Amino acid sequence: VRHWRNAQEIRSFMEFQDYISPEMQRNWFQSLDDLRDFYFVIELQNEPVGLIHTSSIDWKKKTGNSGLFIWKKEILGSHVPVLASLSMVDFFFDFCTVKKLYAKVMTDNPVAIRYNAQLGFKPAEEPDHKPFLHFLLEKKNYFSLTRQLHEMAELVGGDMHEVIIEND
Repeated sequence: VRHWRNAQEIRSFMEFQDYISPEMQRNWFQSLDDLRDFYFVIELQNEPVGLIHTSSIDWKKKTGNSGLFIWKKEILGSHVPVLASLSMVDFFFDFCTVKKLYAKVMTDNPVAIRYNAQLGFKPAEEPDHKPFLHFLLEKKNYFSLTRQLHEMAELVGGDMHEVIIEND
């Protein structure tokens, strides 16, 4: 994951754009809270292709932060990131008490802005934090806004609705 996160085409859209050393990654990993920070490697046919997360969950406020990056260029724009996003958001909205997810997107990343809009994210009412835009996704309207995406997911997945979560 660190190798791909350090790739220029990915880190150029991140808030922290410096090179991440193994020690920096270890320190970051040790700072995570098992009850608030959930990071998942997205795999396609047993090959890692991206990372998705819901983190900094405030269980009292029922909020969290979400994000995604795909390092396998061939699947950008495919159904794979959409299925990963739907799986994660469905899990936190359906099975956990999370009601709001926030996302931060660089202003010069129109692909990510459109992607988040497709998932139902709306601009958050926050002060201007250029070079980032802040978005909010609310459970109360997420399922109606993503009905077509969920229908597409059923067509693609057929009877197979399998999400495997492994703790490594």
